[in-house]
Amino acid sequence: EIMSSRIYIDAQRATSWEAPLRTHGIQPVVVPRLSGGLKDPGDIMMALDAAEVACGASSSAVAMASSDADFAIVLERLRSWGVWTIAVLPRLGPSSTTHQLAKVADEVVQYNLTSSGISQDVGQRLVL
Repeated sequence: EIMSSRIYIDAQRATSWEAPLRTHGIQPVVVPRLSGGLKDPGDIMMALDAAEVACGASSSAVAMASSDADFAIVLERLRSWGVWTIAVLPRLGPSSTTHQLAKVADEVVQYNLTSSGISQDVGQRLVL
């Protein structure tokens, strides 16, 4: 059972994507744009939320959809805590980023981008 599906986006996208997100049961997490800083605050919020979910008694798995290799560290830490980790990655061909994420996750779900949106491979499950 999926407990929570979240997307980390700015306020403008949260407003314009409100209907489709609601239709798919995805909760927008509005990321404030702070001036300065080198790290994306959305990345930090996502990592903290993953840790918080992992520490909760009701969660046994965390799926992360990102093309940012920094999340390999998050997936590694979650695994060390005994949480089943799933990397949700685009099928773009080999890249060092997808390789790093796939290497540390317990499970990998790949998807193809099509002209009509996202298409999953037969037999795979999108757990977000």
